[in-house]
Amino acid sequence: MASLRIDDEIERWVEASARSLSTNPNLAKKQAVVARKLRLKTRARAPYELRLLFCKKCKQFSPPVVSTSIRVRKGWLVIRCHRCGGVYRKRLKD
Repeated sequence: MASLRIDDEIERWVEASARSLSTNPNLAKKQAVVARKLRLKTRARAPYELRLLFCKKCKQFSPPVVSTSIRVRKGWLVIRCHRCGGVYRKRLKD
């Protein structure tokens, strides 16, 4: 039961970060850091959609279109972080 509340709280922080990204990028970054630290401290597993919002290499909040590029190449989903240049590849199902 507590896990559901933590997941909701993490999701709220990430949504707030995404909303404030265009108006105040520094606030958005801080909110994303709070969400990530909360997830790490409680050892809660983030859903796939939330995991895609954080770079696997630099661990920064990198929402699509703003600081990542997403491409589909020969059956692979390729996500590239513009901050560190990290590349994440995921095989698409046939």
